[in-house]
Amino acid sequence: MKILNSLILIIVCSVGYAYPTVKVDTLIDFTKADSAALKTELQLLDKILQNERFWEGIKNFEFHCTNWRRLHHYRKRNALYPKQKKDKHNYSNEEIYNLLWTGDDEIGSPKDSVINLKLQAKDYEQNKKGRTRHGGLDKNTLVISSNRKTRIHSGNPGEYACHLLHEYMHVLGFKHRKGRPSRTKKKCGGTDVALGVQLIAKDVLKKVLN
Repeated sequence: MKILNSLILIIVCSVGYAYPTVKVDTLIDFTKADSAALKTELQLLDKILQNERFWEGIKNFEFHCTNWRRLHHYRKRNALYPKQKKDKHNYSNEEIYNLLWTGDDEIGSPKDSVINLKLQAKDYEQNKKGRTRHGGLDKNTLVISSNRKTRIHSGNPGEYACHLLHEYMHVLGFKHRKGRPSRTKKKCGGTDVALGVQLIAKDVLKKVLN
């Protein structure tokens, strides 16, 4: 397993006021091709984050299961990050906005306006039902793993960037009620926070690519 613990890339916004920046702290099992694809996707991610439509989308989206910021309650005793109390708070759109805007994750300094990412490239095999996993988050290490074929090299520009935003909401602690999006939506009565942010990003991506 190859791990690069040095800073890989920082994207700094050059607009009139500071949007959040992206910092990759760790890369695990990334090939040269993976790293090249990542660089391109991070540039698209930066454009999404610099687009006011994205932030307005978060303000106005109808999120469901906003009291499910509980992921870090389920950590192991020997986890890299401390176990947290179960969070039953219902988050408002403004609070979700602020968590993302300030980069209030555990990887870097709290509320430093930096979206810190620890990334791993993986080759997932299909399960017995023929489904392929796209990626996920290790809640104990906060490493985001992503499928090389369906995410990093999907062939769809921005697919990986939007996936990273989805997983980053898990880094912030938001949890699905069920593993599959359709089941989560049914349980929540609508789209939850991680899925919602991904959908907003995909909508903005269309504008970015035009």
